[in-house]
Amino acid sequence: MFSGLILAILLTTLLLFSYFYDFLFRKSDEIFDFKFINSTNDAKIILFYTQLFGDSYFKDLKNQNFQLCPKNCRLTNNLAAFEKSSAVIFHARDTKFLPSKFSREQKFVFHTAESPEMSYVRLKNLPPKIFDFTMTYRSDSDIFCPYGGFKMTENFYSGDSPKNKGLLVWLVSNCFTTSRREFYVEKLSQFIKIDIFGRCGHRDRKFDDAEISNYKFYLSLENAQCTDYVTEKFFRRLQLPVVPIVLQRKVYQRLLPSNLKDKFVFIALDDFESPQFLAEYLRKLDKNDYLYNRYFEWRRKFTVEAATNVLPASCLCDLCQKLYSRPKIESKIDIDAWWYNKSDCQSDYAMKLM
Repeated sequence: MFSGLILAILLTTLLLFSYFYDFLFRKSDEIFDFKFINSTNDAKIILFYTQLFGDSYFKDLKNQNFQLCPKNCRLTNNLAAFEKSSAVIFHARDTKFLPSKFSREQKFVFHTAESPEMSYVRLKNLPPKIFDFTMTYRSDSDIFCPYGGFKMTENFYSGDSPKNKGLLVWLVSNCFTTSRREFYVEKLSQFIKIDIFGRCGHRDRKFDDAEISNYKFYLSLENAQCTDYVTEKFFRRLQLPVVPIVLQRKVYQRLLPSNLKDKFVFIALDDFESPQFLAEYLRKLDKNDYLYNRYFEWRRKFTVEAATNVLPASCLCDLCQKLYSRPKIESKIDIDAWWYNKSDCQSDYAMKLM
């Protein structure tokens, strides 16, 4: 009986500690609190209940331009503002628990910029239906936050890709992935030369994005193969005069504007029966300037925009506007079903293409 009482006390203590841990920890972090638009009028409060990969990214938020937001909100990570908050953001990787008490008027927002296989949200500790909005890179999110996109322009790019370039390069830092891209690349290297830099390649020298321009092709293979999961690395490097090679065509095809879907924009692994066939195609393009330069024609009408922040101002503006929209009855979201089951993540995807 005595031991049972001690166990109950310990469990209660642990539970209380877990509820107050973030609050105690956050008090030692830098607090930010600002309005999107300088005004004396009241503004709805958006609260970051969790950290955002630590708190270093919070500093970037203050440097973004919120002046074009159609509505004004106040953004803060000060947990003392919780009861007055209209929206409460929970970053998946940093979510350990949820508040024990909250208002029915508050909107709980599930946010992540990572794939389901990397977001580490502890669903077993969370109620099944607690979130009101989703804010992710998935196109069916309530607040859609892509890593980049295409913008129509005129005469952005005139001319073909420079000649006398290296053939194929891969800049990579994550050496063991759920997509198993590393196994495909190893097999591909048996048929064509690949210059590999970063933590998983030549570590004896630094290599940055600008140097990718010295090659004709680069491997743009994500660490996870999930619906809509295309990171800023793809968009940022697509701004360079080089042709990207991606994992699966349909994932990237969904991102293209309708008048680009039939253009040569990228090369996909699943277009080929094996790594050997891909290698043969790359050598064919290398020897034929006309065929290779078809992959640059789309640049005459479009430019590429890449996100520079984990959470762009445009996404927070969209969330803010939702808070001012006419309220309607909305069902809570089953995050387990929506985020994990519906993301269609395919482990070992690259190995299936070998």
